Amino acid sequence: MELAEQHGARATTAAEAAIRAYVHGVLRAYTVSVRNDLFDTDLVDAVTAAANAGRDGAQLDAPVKCGLPRVDRAVQTAYGEAMGTRKRRRALPKQMTSRPASSYLTGPQVEPLPRELEGLESLARTVESHIRAGALRRELHPPVVPDAAPVA
Repeated sequence: MELAEQHGARATTAAEAAIRAYVHGVLRAYTVSVRNDLFDTDLVDAVTAAANAGRDGAQLDAPVKCGLPRVDRAVQTAYGEAMGTRKRRRALPKQMTSRPASSYLTGPQVEPLPRELEGLESLARTVESHIRAGALRRELHPPVVPDAAPVA
């Protein structure tokens, strides 16, 4: 039993470090997408450095604003929830706060992530959804298309 607890603690620590590294890396990629200041290998190096800093427990900086209201609102809200600075305006309805009885759950029981890590994971997923495949960069900084030759 003691060995299982040690393995569980080690796995939890590794999961926390991985989530923190992922959040830092994703936020760095988001910042680069907004500022459009790094390309290719420099981008990979910057994201890797940010992820390594996050793994080591670096403080999470607030994300920059990109100027698109829908993106800014989603990212700032997710950041506020992850950092614990955003509070709900009203309480959840009672039926949403109760959990299903354990008899309805099937399969092995997995310990839920601590509340702080749930917020970080949510922040990472929100930011990643906006930068996936360079979507934000293309929207903010469209590629320059040379003028077409006049048709005779």
